Amino acid sequence: MPGIVKLYEQFGRDKVDFLAVSCDGLTGTAQDVPAVMRQLNMTMPARILAADDQNAAIQAIDTEWNGALPMTFLYDAQGKKVHRLPGAQTPEAFEKALRDVMGG
Repeated sequence: MPGIVKLYEQFGRDKVDFLAVSCDGLTGTAQDVPAVMRQLNMTMPARILAADDQNAAIQAIDTEWNGALPMTFLYDAQGKKVHRLPGAQTPEAFEKALRDVMGG
């Protein structure tokens, strides 16, 4: 997450839309999200995913995703999913994928 926060500060304010989605609403730990956001200095928009059926929620996000976290999805300007980045990624991997979506 620190790598994404850094990219948001670098690109997100005027070039790219960022939205953090926490799955803590599925695990009963949603109350911890605001403190974690403050600890990471996250200023990007964030939402907590809450659903009665965890598997249905995962499938609604991406039918090819098994629900493993962390997971990052990148979409192009037309809303097409361009990248799936499973697990922890290096800041360089995040930036490379983001630049690819942005067209260079």
